[in-house]
Amino acid sequence: MMQKKFETKPNSGALFAVKIKKTPNQPDYRGDLLIDLSAFEVVNNQVAITLGGWKKVMGSGGTMLSLSASKPYVAKEQPTQPTQEFKDDEIDF
Repeated sequence: MMQKKFETKPNSGALFAVKIKKTPNQPDYRGDLLIDLSAFEVVNNQVAITLGGWKKVMGSGGTMLSLSASKPYVAKEQPTQPTQEFKDDEIDF
């Protein structure tokens, strides 16, 4: 059976385990990530990206980390309710 070639789609990628490391400084995983910059805000030539990863077992039995890139999460500001002001003469004692 022919093994399916991994296809990098925009804003995704994969890291594959490095089988043979010649020095301890070499990475444990290596791969590619394709970023579609039109989907992100570029400020001062910099882009903030949130990565998600899913550990997967390949058909060969090796492991890989499938990656997804997205805009960083920004919590929507909750509308504040105006506080009701009381005048001293409105409060009964």
